[in-house]
Amino acid sequence: MEPIVIIRSVRDELLQMTDWTQLPDVTRRAVKNPHLATEWALYREALRNITDPEPQTLDVEWPKAPDPKYDEYREGFLQRWNPSHRWRSNF
Repeated sequence: MEPIVIIRSVRDELLQMTDWTQLPDVTRRAVKNPHLATEWALYREALRNITDPEPQTLDVEWPKAPDPKYDEYREGFLQRWNPSHRWRSNF
């Protein structure tokens, strides 16, 4: 599998997992932390831009998520791929 396919899969999953950050009630709650909505919006923009230019390897600089659990998820997903791009299970 090509690196771009893996990167797009991880990116798309992270975007889907963080869709909730763009809902109106979340942005209203950001009044307590006015930078929260902006941080999530910038993170999601950086995710969308990660494939421009198209990476040739899995070694890309991923943006840091405002919530570390999303970075942990991404790293766990990427570590399951071995250099030959075959799925490697930790089970």
